[in-house]
Amino acid sequence: MTDLLIGLAVILVVGALAAPKLLRWRLAAGEASAINSVRLINAAEITYASRYPDRGFACALAELAGRGADADPAARLLDPDLAAGVKNGYRFLIARCDGVPATSYLVTALPVAPNQTGVRAFCSDQTGIIRYTPEGSAGCTPGSLPLE
Repeated sequence: MTDLLIGLAVILVVGALAAPKLLRWRLAAGEASAINSVRLINAAEITYASRYPDRGFACALAELAGRGADADPAARLLDPDLAAGVKNGYRFLIARCDGVPATSYLVTALPVAPNQTGVRAFCSDQTGIIRYTPEGSAGCTPGSLPLE
């Protein structure tokens, strides 16, 4: 009986030591996925603008996936899961898309639950430079810190 209690205590101590590392790994994985998704959206925007020069950049994720009222079903440049706007604990949105044809855009990636699904917020625009803010709830703008 004593051996069982000692074994259980060891397992609990090891679990308590490993839990913070698992949380950090999960946060890092969510952030890496968000960065990759922003890169994919940038690539889809460039392709969309070159395919549809009369429209310019897409102003909604659904357009990049070939869905939505004004979308060309043949576009299909973005995975429907990402085009839904939420993936791996981050919410994605395209904003600042004005004019016809649209000559600019801003894609943002914000943690769904800051400090739980991600710490930093990410963004990028037509320049392709990915930027971030240290606080995920603060949002991200073209003036934020560039990702290195």
